[in-house]
Amino acid sequence: MQATTNKIKGNVCIAEKGAERIAKIIIITEELWKYAL
Repeated sequence: MQATTNKIKGNVCIAEKGAERIAKIIIITEELWKYAL
């Protein structure tokens, strides 16, 4: 049971890091578009 809980927590951490990375990419892309236009 504990192993399953740890696995879920690990997956949540990975998902959060992935979401942060995607958000940063979106922000950078928007900034680049502003300068490009």
